[in-house]
Amino acid sequence: LWTIYRKQGNSNGALVSIKRSVEILKKLSLAKPMNVNYLNLYAHYSALLANSYWELENPDEAIVAMTVAAEIRTQLYQMSPGSGYRDLTGVTLLAIADWQIKHFYSGDGIPEDVELKKTLSASRDFIEFFQACATESPENPEYQQYILRGYRLLAVAFKKAGRKEQTKEKSLELISLQERFIENHPETPDYTKKVPLPYQILSKLASEEGDHALLLDLAASLGRLKVPDEHQAVYLYNAACMMSLASGAVAVDEDLPETERMQRTEKYAVRAVEMLAEVRAAGWFQDAKNIVHAKDTDTDLDPLRERDDFKKFVETLKTD
Repeated sequence: LWTIYRKQGNSNGALVSIKRSVEILKKLSLAKPMNVNYLNLYAHYSALLANSYWELENPDEAIVAMTVAAEIRTQLYQMSPGSGYRDLTGVTLLAIADWQIKHFYSGDGIPEDVELKKTLSASRDFIEFFQACATESPENPEYQQYILRGYRLLAVAFKKAGRKEQTKEKSLELISLQERFIENHPETPDYTKKVPLPYQILSKLASEEGDHALLLDLAASLGRLKVPDEHQAVYLYNAACMMSLASGAVAVDEDLPETERMQRTEKYAVRAVEMLAEVRAAGWFQDAKNIVHAKDTDTDLDPLRERDDFKKFVETLKTD
């Protein structure tokens, strides 16, 4: 019935039929708690119910139903450790964590503490599960990637909640984990979106707070990453931007003596322009839109714009 209703586009009919199936399978599983077939079907249909709720834009019920599926699959995995239930449990926990963060981000303003706790709990459960998987199968890089994904979820959850210190803490932990993972598996990560995320989060926070020390650390971390050649230019460019922001932040740091402030401002700015030259050598400015961005619209480079060495650098781009 669920399949028929789905084909007809009858979402409510599909929901009613799958709920009835789950109720029947729950009773069967309670009556025979060691029957693997009943438990497996109960988990499977609970996951289908969760997806039906999600499609009907009822995230709370979707997460509840998927949590039931996760609990049953965890039980099955404990009953049969060598089976495929480990990966099924992981996929289910991933769905919960992803849905929870999407639900968390869907609201306006600062979310309630209770929603933050739910989101953090889902992400931590996800991380703990895959940490255990990684311990059992250290040769499998996929489990390490799931752990990184869990830390990304924690960082963005704290960011959404306006918890700056926790956002920094989790983002820095994520950067450290990424560095080690990339060193061992340089061909595996998503260098376009996932790897840059903690740097983007932290550079924004550091710029807002004038934290030039953190900006320097971020630039150094980007420089240490052993990224594939095709991604090297954009990472160098981001590092140069952070060095530029560090020069702007230290220039207005009234906690430093004036002489030291001026020396550091000059040092960081000179290094930022040098790094931009390295970016040019890496081929980043072969794309005209990257030239326009650096020349006119990238506010990260604003601390350099009145400098003669930066103006000369921009002129070389025009010549190219």
